[in-house]
Amino acid sequence: RIDPMFETTVVQDIVGRVDLPHRLPEPAGERPNPYGAIQPSLWEDEAGVHALLRTSQGYLYRTDSEDLGRSWSQPASSGIPNNNSGIDLVKAPDGTLYLACNPVGENWGARSPISLLISKDGGAHWEHLTHLVTMPGEYSYPAVLWQDGCLLITHTWQRKSIQFWKIRL
Repeated sequence: RIDPMFETTVVQDIVGRVDLPHRLPEPAGERPNPYGAIQPSLWEDEAGVHALLRTSQGYLYRTDSEDLGRSWSQPASSGIPNNNSGIDLVKAPDGTLYLACNPVGENWGARSPISLLISKDGGAHWEHLTHLVTMPGEYSYPAVLWQDGCLLITHTWQRKSIQFWKIRL
């Protein structure tokens, strides 16, 4: 296990295991980031904490932690195409993962379509569920929540407004 390109600070005051400091510590200087990895989307399961990372490599990368984020595995390609645009995911109560992203494998490529992918095996494999938008334009920066058996999804629409989806599953 390695400590990759980001500094981690474990903050768990919500469940009372660690006190939240008044101010988080400053990062310990520059970290190497050969993947251009930023903006992780996290989920937790019995194996640990996992992250999909937006990168400049044409794919989302994945890293895993078995110690609540104190150390992380070497990031590796997830096989999911991504154009270095934002992503978000949510874990449903049954463990299914839903990922909203632009599945375009060109760094800074088109931000259309914006799609919904699904994983039923903890993020090891992903399948296309549906496209939310396929017309030309920019549809990016999704946010995904789970509420009462529904996915609630927002994303930018043409950099002019926000589009909202409620998908009952």
